[in-house]
Amino acid sequence: MSRHPPPPTRWLPAGFRAGSWEGIAPWLADLERRPIAGLADLERWLLDRSELDAWVGEEGTRRS
Repeated sequence: MSRHPPPPTRWLPAGFRAGSWEGIAPWLADLERRPIAGLADLERWLLDRSELDAWVGEEGTRRS
């Protein structure tokens, strides 16, 4: 089986692991609390949510 590099991080810390709820929950809470006052805020929110989703998906793939 080939190893794929982990998704890049921009918002999450380098070396982030999405292997447990305790590791993911604070980042979801941050997104939930974040105010969205305009288009730029929404774009940033979507990019950050996409980054977290990529890491969670990568963890699921790794475990398969």
